[in-house]
Amino acid sequence: MDKTFVKGLVLLEALAKHERGSGVTELANQLMLNKSNVHRLLQALVHQGFARKNEDTGRYELTMKLWELGSGLANRLDVREEALSFMKELAEQTQETVHLSLLDGVEVLYIEKIDSPQPVRAYTTVGGRSPAQCVAT
Repeated sequence: MDKTFVKGLVLLEALAKHERGSGVTELANQLMLNKSNVHRLLQALVHQGFARKNEDTGRYELTMKLWELGSGLANRLDVREEALSFMKELAEQTQETVHLSLLDGVEVLYIEKIDSPQPVRAYTTVGGRSPAQCVAT
């Protein structure tokens, strides 16, 4: 396994969790890597268009490139298109939020959602994850 590549992916995940961007020192401390290693990895992400440096704050943040890649994958999921009419019917009948999700290990990944018109409802995001839960029937 390529350790540099894995470190780059871990760095990408860390950047995704920080809404206001992150500095080199902060990321190095968080990931337990040295600053020069983090800086090199950030430069690679910037070069490939996945990150940018905010010149006002000096912090690094992700670009929309990950969204573009993820959206392209989501659009290729035929199950979304096939399920949508059934989801709409179920949402209309129950007046509840309807989710379409994929099991990914011990988590579910939401790939489509129809919100309930009710004031109390499940607040989730398409593209978001949550722990998978077993329901006894």
